[in-house]
Amino acid sequence: MPRLSLSISIERLLMSVQRLEGGLRSAGLPRVLARLPACCLCWHYCAMIDGKTARIVRIGVRLERWLSAVRRMAGDRPGAAS
Repeated sequence: MPRLSLSISIERLLMSVQRLEGGLRSAGLPRVLARLPACCLCWHYCAMIDGKTARIVRIGVRLERWLSAVRRMAGDRPGAAS
């Protein structure tokens, strides 16, 4: 079975949350409380993206250190072209 694309998975999750919101509204909850699952979903995605961004920044810093080390090693060799 082929894996679903990320956009389809997110779309299905969003539709499920919207159905839940509609069910909560029809059960008599105020709009603010019925909207809570969607707010929690948004908060979860924001936290996940923040974590990914932090990891990407750490990887970028590591790559910069490696690049400067490689440039220093290349410059230390006799006959190395700069």
